[in-house]
Amino acid sequence: MPPPRFTHGYTHDVFVSYTHVDDQPDLGHRWITEFTQDLKARLEIVSGHTVDIWRDAEKLTAADRFNDSIKRAIDQAAVLLVVLSPSYFNSTPCQEERRAFYDKLKREGRGCGGTK
Repeated sequence: MPPPRFTHGYTHDVFVSYTHVDDQPDLGHRWITEFTQDLKARLEIVSGHTVDIWRDAEKLTAADRFNDSIKRAIDQAAVLLVVLSPSYFNSTPCQEERRAFYDKLKREGRGCGGTK
């Protein structure tokens, strides 16, 4: 029997915001993919709960926009985990993800600092 889920009321425990450039193969490793798998395993060990981590595994191009499936996942996530890199700061979709999460926090009364 799998361990129980957290009871915070969200579908996803963690939403990982990152650029796909940072998950390109490097010496046979996909850093974001491996990090996400390791994070899930570690969180489940220390919490005793099943953990759901959402990330956009599809490759986005410069023409892609912040879409409804990403917005839904953000609205259904308890935590936003940002993987900072130079490419992250230059990514408009990543900026939109952060802004959407901050807006969600405000709507829920879980306000946070400013967004820029």
